[in-house]
Amino acid sequence: MKTELFPIIKFYGNVDSTNEIARAWLSSKKRDQNAVIVAEKQNFGKGRGIRQWYSPKGGLWFTMVFHDQILPPSVTLFTGVIIHTILKERFSHIDFFLKWPNDILIVNKKVCGILTFTSKNATCVGVGINCNLKNFPNNLSQLATSLYIETGKKVKLKGLLSDLLTKFSSSINEFTTLGFMPFREYFESFHLLTGKKVAIQLADNTTIGEVKEVSNTGMLVLNVENGIKEFFTADKIDILS
Repeated sequence: MKTELFPIIKFYGNVDSTNEIARAWLSSKKRDQNAVIVAEKQNFGKGRGIRQWYSPKGGLWFTMVFHDQILPPSVTLFTGVIIHTILKERFSHIDFFLKWPNDILIVNKKVCGILTFTSKNATCVGVGINCNLKNFPNNLSQLATSLYIETGKKVKLKGLLSDLLTKFSSSINEFTTLGFMPFREYFESFHLLTGKKVAIQLADNTTIGEVKEVSNTGMLVLNVENGIKEFFTADKIDILS
């Protein structure tokens, strides 16, 4: 499973968060290589903002650590493209949609989330994929789904992780050299928000407009009442129509 890009793969059982282990990993002077931190279960999986990601046993929860490398924010979108590509290949009968900036959905339910952050002059990309979960708590049952729920078949987690890391490793040079631009067309072809009227919340401000496109740098471009507005990120996005 190890690749040239990720020479270290560390598996854990029950942890608070793979992202927190990644932070601790980077704090150690002995850690000077890229790594992937994988957990069987997270007690406090991280979502955007202060939200948590429900991550019991049965999902694929991992964080990719890029030592001494600050990647552009669009690495979140790039990661979404890589994961979407593998899921589409494995489950060709299911329609997977990308949702800017960090989700993959089946119909309108999340099956994957991505969270990117920088720490100690490094980039960490956390990924959560709902693989073999059979159900969700009541407050999430209308918002999330899993590959098992959609297919009735269990996924071999290590096999899926291996496919993802191999694909990521074979594509990262193109991304670091040319940015998001080579992957933009793919993203747009499966983007759930294009052409939709949305409300974007960022801090205490809410902007309403129609999604025009995702730019070559990964920004969401909105047609608003007085022109064009671009966003690098958002705290919350609601589809209005």
